[in-house]
Order: sequence, then C-alpha cells, then structure tokens
Amino acid sequence: MFAEIFCYAKITPFFPGRIYQTAPKRFFVEKLYRIQLENREDYLYAFVSGEYLSASISKQYWDDIAEECIRLDKTKIMIVKDFAHSVSVTEMYEMGVNLSKFFETKFIAFIDRRGNPDINYFGQMVAENRGVNMKVFDSEEAAEKWLSAI
Repeated sequence: MFAEIFCYAKITPFFPGRIYQTAPKRFFVEKLYRIQLENREDYLYAFVSGEYLSASISKQYWDDIAEECIRLDKTKIMIVKDFAHSVSVTEMYEMGVNLSKFFETKFIAFIDRRGNPDINYFGQMVAENRGVNMKVFDSEEAAEKWLSAI
C-alpha cells in the first residue's frame, strides 16, 4: 500500500531553517501498516496490521481512524491490532498521550490479536489518565458487548 505525498517546499542548504517554494513534486511513500475500516451500525471497526509497530506508525493509523470518525460521525471505535512486533514502554506512553489529542470524546474498544496484555493495559492506563474512554479486550465479542452497552 502506498500513500501519495506532495512536496511544495524544502529547506535551502545554504541557509538552514529557511524554506523556499518549489514546484510541486509527487512521490510515493510505502505505508508500514495495512488498515481496513468498516462502518458498522453502532461503531467504526478498524483492523490494523503490519510487521513492526512504533509510535509514529500508531499516530498515522490513528489519524486515519480519526478522519473516518469525523466523516461518519462515529463516537465508538473497535480497533483490532495485529502487529508481529510490539512497542517499548516509552513508545506505548507516547501512543497513549497521542490518543488524547482527538479521542477524548470517543469510546475505544481495543483488541490485540498477538496478546501483549501488559503493554496494552499500560497504554490503556496512560490514555485513560488523559481522558480517553478506552478498554482493552481479549475478544471482539466482549468488546462489542461493551460498546453496545454505552
């Protein structure tokens, strides 16, 4: 999967910090994750997968989810994550902080297909401490039950 990027400005090598306009250039950047978004009756369903997870990759897919929530006017989200390699505690902290920037008014049911309960519960705690309504689940059925009860 590729994301199309347009570049209109760049930093001049002669005067660091100064930016000058250039003609638009089109190039493609390979996304390091796959995302599937579904508009389900009560909530937005997101399935995100890839090889390696990082705080920057997380921010990218949460931005995709936020855009879809706005477009569909959804306040409930079920996210199922399937990354082969998880993140460090430091990165999970950053990810929890990033969630609070848009998702304070949302309800997030989170499932990690690879398990990783300790790191995921830590992320839930960080997000909740910043006002995000997030809960980690072991199954989609339990997550759906929680979302429908809200």
